[in-house]
Parts: sequence; C-alpha cells; structure tokens
Amino acid sequence: MRVVKRIDLPTPRDWVCFRDVGDETYQGIAERTVNDPSWPEGINIWGTYLIQGTAEAVPGSIRGQAAAAAARINIHLYRQAHYGGDAVFGDADEPFTDDF
Repeated sequence: MRVVKRIDLPTPRDWVCFRDVGDETYQGIAERTVNDPSWPEGINIWGTYLIQGTAEAVPGSIRGQAAAAAARINIHLYRQAHYGGDAVFGDADEPFTDDF
C-alpha cells in the first residue's frame, strides 16, 4: 500500500487538501499549495513557514506526513485562536456566577 503524500491547508471554513499527483514530491505539493488562491496571505506562523520552506527546498522542511500534519495543525489552531469560533459557533461564553 502506497502512502499518499499530501499537504492540507485549513481555511476559515474548510480544509483544502493537496495530494500528490503520481510520484510528486513534497516540494511540488507545497509549490501548488502556496500558489493556490486559498493560500493565506499575511499569516506568518510556523505552519505557513514550513510549507513555504518546503516549496523553496529549504533544509528541514516537510519530508513526511508527521511534519505535514504538524503544519496543518499549527495553522488550524492559529485560525481558531485568532478568528474565533464566534463567527461559526456564536458566543459560547456563559455569564460568570459565584453561587458558592
């Protein structure tokens, strides 16, 4: 069974998945990812740096699914923390009460 190389890009409402085409390298997948219209301009965090570095063949970039997953998770958590679930889930905070 062949492991399909991929880089997933979390967007505010969806995930865009870039899978290898044939025997494409992670560098080729990363190049497609950063050139896609869904690429987040202005989010300068470790996950985006890792994908950009992979596209530019920087040493220590994505070479396996663990690093690709780590980049995806980093971008996803950043989006959740900075764009909040409020737009999607509404205000989930309940008023504080001290009943004790």
